[in-house]
Amino acid sequence: MDAYLELNSDFHTPIVSFGACTTKRIDSVSVDYYSGAVEAMRHLVESGCHRILYVVNQWGNGMHEGRFRAYVEGMQEAGLSPEFVVAQDTFRSQSRKAVTEYVSIHGCPDGIFFLCDDMAIGGYRGLCDLGLCSPKDVCS
Repeated sequence: MDAYLELNSDFHTPIVSFGACTTKRIDSVSVDYYSGAVEAMRHLVESGCHRILYVVNQWGNGMHEGRFRAYVEGMQEAGLSPEFVVAQDTFRSQSRKAVTEYVSIHGCPDGIFFLCDDMAIGGYRGLCDLGLCSPKDVCS
C-alpha cells in the first residue's frame, strides 16, 4: 500500500486500506489472523493431533505473519515438532502438489493447518489423490 501511495501522490482521491497488510498513513481496517489461527491450532491439538503440518507460501512463512506465529507458538505450547511445506504460491495447484509430495515422502500427518482457503482446497485434493479423506485420515 505504501508503494501505491508513493506512486499516486498527485491524486487526491480518498482511500481506505483493508486486509492483512495495511498502512498507518491512511484510514484502514485490518484483519487479525493471529487470534483465529490460535483457536484453529487449539482445536487441532485438543482433537488429539500430534503431527500438524503447516502448508504456507513463501511470503507467509515468517514470524511477522500472524498465522505463522500462531502455528509455531501452538506447536511449542503443545510440545510438538513443527512440520512445514512451503509452496511457491497460494494457488490450489501448488498446494495440491506440495501436500502430495510431502505426504508421499514423510507419511500422513494427523492434522494440517493451511495459510488460506485456496491452499486448503488444493491440499484437500492432494489428499484425495493419495486416497486419503478428511477428516477420517487427517484433520484440517
